[in-house]
Amino acid sequence: MDSNFKKKSESNLIAANHLKGTQIKCYSAAVHCSYYSVVQAILHILIHLKHRTMESLTTESNKLNQGFHETISKNIRKEYSETVNKEKASAFFISVSELKGARANAEYEDIDFNPTDANLVFGIAQNLIKELKEVFKY
Repeated sequence: MDSNFKKKSESNLIAANHLKGTQIKCYSAAVHCSYYSVVQAILHILIHLKHRTMESLTTESNKLNQGFHETISKNIRKEYSETVNKEKASAFFISVSELKGARANAEYEDIDFNPTDANLVFGIAQNLIKELKEVFKY
């Protein structure tokens, strides 16, 4: 089943690839889109495959007094652990956290991202999405 989150994930990955290209050279924007392609893939899985709702995820985030992205990351980690194993889930979670950090630096720090940075983050996003597709069969 295609969902808008799945479509957004795919679009953001395409945009990231385009933005990091030699013609445009928008490396920080490519990092942003790479990260959000993973977030939207996670939302697709949680909502369309694991039957969570945005409302339940938001409520959980508010109750735990944590950010929404942290909440969905912890939820996908739990689902991943139950589907595969805790070690692989932890490794996945660490990679998502690294992506989140790169996205925060791209948006909020006075850092000049370069092609190497953008390509590295894009590659991590591609690998995470590939892994999600393999594990959750979407």
